[in-house]
Amino acid sequence: MQTFTFRYNPNEPSIGKKMRDAVRGKPHVRPNELVSTDLKDLLQIASESRLSLFAAILNEKPSSIYDLADKLGKSQPYVLKEVRVLESLGLIKLIKETVSGRERLRPEALYSNIVIDCGFNSSREAS
Repeated sequence: MQTFTFRYNPNEPSIGKKMRDAVRGKPHVRPNELVSTDLKDLLQIASESRLSLFAAILNEKPSSIYDLADKLGKSQPYVLKEVRVLESLGLIKLIKETVSGRERLRPEALYSNIVIDCGFNSSREAS
């Protein structure tokens, strides 16, 4: 698997709207990274709770959203909402499966590593 990068770049053309769209379930544009000109927005998208959820999907390999919610001690609606955001960011995929006549969604991580690049070195070099 690959690395996904949340990248802060104040010189990047504004993509604030694209980040808000990602949170609302619309797919991101760049493969393997999400770039923002606003560090606060970037850290809101790459929140601790979402990264913890991603880590649980990667390490626990839950069999369903219900299983993931149970392992984390969180409500299923909350986990489903956050899993949808992770899916729209391209970090995971949701696999539809039928088990014993019941349909379920199994989350699967698409990356083995997530990096948050604040770009402080590149900002200094640009000045």
